[in-house]
Amino acid sequence: MDPGEAIAQRLPAVGDVLRTMVHDDDVLWYCYWRRGEAVDQYCSWPEYFDIASDEERRSVAGQPERMAEYQERIQEQFTDVFEAGPASKTSVNCSWMRSWYSAIRSG
Repeated sequence: MDPGEAIAQRLPAVGDVLRTMVHDDDVLWYCYWRRGEAVDQYCSWPEYFDIASDEERRSVAGQPERMAEYQERIQEQFTDVFEAGPASKTSVNCSWMRSWYSAIRSG
C-alpha cells in the first residue's frame, strides 16, 4: 500500500493528504486523497511505468480543478495561522513558510 494512501485511510479526519514523487529526475507523480478517498492522481510520463491502457492513462491524467481546490483549502489554513499573529499559540515562526505564504498570496 502506498504510504500516502495508508495515512489517508487511517486518519481520514486529517482531511487532505498529498503525496508527491519525482522519479529519476524525469517523472512527476502525485496522488491526492481527501478524507481517506483518492480524488486525483497525476503522472507526467505514464509510459515510464508501463501504463499502457487508455483507462490507466486517464486515471493518471490529473484533474487541475482538484488541485486548485486543494490549494485553496491549504491557503485558507495558512491564512488562519499566519493572521493569528506572532504572539498567538497557533502562529508559525518559520521563515520558509512565511515566504511561501507570501508568494501564494501575491499570485
